[in-house]
Amino acid sequence: MSTAFSYQARFVASRAPVLVKGYRLKCYEMFHDAARWKEASIGTDAWPGLLGKCLSPTEDADEHKCGFAILHHARDGTYLLASRWFGGNMLKHEVFMVQGPAGAARLESIAASRIVACVWELEVIKFERDAWVRTAMAGLGKPESLDAYFAAQMSGWV
Repeated sequence: MSTAFSYQARFVASRAPVLVKGYRLKCYEMFHDAARWKEASIGTDAWPGLLGKCLSPTEDADEHKCGFAILHHARDGTYLLASRWFGGNMLKHEVFMVQGPAGAARLESIAASRIVACVWELEVIKFERDAWVRTAMAGLGKPESLDAYFAAQMSGWV
């Protein structure tokens, strides 16, 4: 069987939320090679520049202007997933291949592939879905419910 079908846990590290183009986003980094996670990590200062390359400002009233991002240092490259909450219960989601170092990275959309996420990224997305329901949706979007949403973060092995 191909090693692509072999499941081995990956390490997920929660990073500080960032404000980019009016969006407040939680940030996660995921590592294929957990032994090298400190080397591979992009650092807090690089997140706004990286996310700024894929987010467009919006004035849509249904846009909650919050969400989360996953930077996955995978076996076959580095991927950036940018997800934003919309209309109370929907998630806008885009996936990019990251080319080059974070400070000078080019993002290439992989929308044509129709890939949404891998099994490891889906664990973070599931956590975020549950946190959104438990906090923002339960509090009807009040500021304190959004604060609770941003306080709910995951780290560890998936």
